Amino acid sequence: MSGRLIDRTIRPLFPEGMRNDVQIIITVLSVDGANDPDIPSILGASLALNYSDIPWDGPVAAVRVGYLDGKFIINPSYEEREKASLDIVFSGTVDRINMIEAGGKEVDEK
Repeated sequence: MSGRLIDRTIRPLFPEGMRNDVQIIITVLSVDGANDPDIPSILGASLALNYSDIPWDGPVAAVRVGYLDGKFIINPSYEEREKASLDIVFSGTVDRINMIEAGGKEVDEK
C-alpha cells in the first residue's frame, strides 16, 4: 500500500514522454509501532527527487486525515485509525492535489 501511495503521488509529475527508468526505494530503518511510515516515505521520496538532477515537477507533500469522535485528526496513529470512521490520504504539490486514497465506514454525508 505504501508503494502505491508513493507511486501515485510522484509519477504524474515526471515529464510526459520520459523514457528513462527511475526507481525510488524506501527503506524504513526504525518504526515506533504507533505511526505508519507511509507519509514520511512520500516526503523522503520527494526530497530525494528534488535534490537529484532528474526532471521532475515536485516537491510534494502528503497528509493522512482521520475522523474520530466528531473531530478531524491529522496523521492519526494506528490505534486512532482503527477506531476512526474515515481514513484519507491527500498528496500533491503546492498548486494541486494529485492523489487521494480513502477508506472508511459509513459516515454522514456532512
